Amino acid sequence: MQRTGSAAGIAGESGFDLSRMTGDRLFETLHALVLQEEGATA
Repeated sequence: MQRTGSAAGIAGESGFDLSRMTGDRLFETLHALVLQEEGATA
């Protein structure tokens, strides 16, 4: 698998449609993932 290095490239490869998310919703999602990785609860 070729790395694209961009969120749009990764989303495209996974079939996820970034155009359906607002900027705020995208930030909330990414923030929740970071908290999850750090072992915190959202």
